Amino acid sequence: MFEIDWQQAWLRGFEAHGRAIVALWHDLGCLPKALNRYAQSGQLDLDAHVSPWPHVSPLSANGVRGLPRFVPQAQLPASVAYESFIYDTHCVPTRENLHDFFNALCWFRYPLTKAYLNAQQAKTLERLGSASERGALRDALTLLDENACFIWCEDEMWHALHSHDWLDAFWRQRAAWTRVRVELFGHALLEKLCKPYKAITAHAVHVQPVAAQWGDQGLQEPSDAWRDAQMLNTLRALNLSSKPFQALPVLGVPGWSLDNAQLSFYEDEHVFRAKKQGALRQERAKSKA
Repeated sequence: MFEIDWQQAWLRGFEAHGRAIVALWHDLGCLPKALNRYAQSGQLDLDAHVSPWPHVSPLSANGVRGLPRFVPQAQLPASVAYESFIYDTHCVPTRENLHDFFNALCWFRYPLTKAYLNAQQAKTLERLGSASERGALRDALTLLDENACFIWCEDEMWHALHSHDWLDAFWRQRAAWTRVRVELFGHALLEKLCKPYKAITAHAVHVQPVAAQWGDQGLQEPSDAWRDAQMLNTLRALNLSSKPFQALPVLGVPGWSLDNAQLSFYEDEHVFRAKKQGALRQERAKSKA
């Protein structure tokens, strides 16, 4: 069985579900069975995950609102694309590995956002007519599903991150991070962070903070259902084919690494790289248009 350090800051919110599922996985010897058993155990509060958008209605093949059923990978026909199979059957082919374990955890926490991305993936595949074809939108959807994080922060912080002004974002504005929240969504990202290293980089999506919900340090944080709705609203408002996300070296988040308490941590140009001049010129041109 895999070892996961549930005390890591980025696993906040995943721990309770994760520990329980790992125990079931160990007892049952089958990850899909463990996931379905846990989904039916009553330990998930999914009643709030009611979609106001009919085409993103929560999946219910598992008999649990908001969730698909998890099935062994062998049930995926060789001739059918993974994303299309999930969309058509509301079943998620699942292997006995950490990658698919974290994918299921993301379904448990953020079913509406996962269902929305899956619907977009399936519709894009239908338009392309072949699983071998990619295109900008399909690439963006895959990046989001595998490697995204969502960051609730003020515009000043987002501008510094977007400009790759790492010292400003992480060091000069360090006190502001008490009002910033980073939530991991990509399951490949979560898997990589089981063995963390400095260069791990997420594709960050900016979510406008809502002071009444987040508040200051010490106030109660919102539910996963609230986060799920915020993330979904954000994605629906974006042109995803333009890849509207930002590289974020996740161990730079204050408190996510003991080493980043030192300024020298952020002076490593192999990780905290300046933005390429070509990208800067394109952004300036867009701003003038």
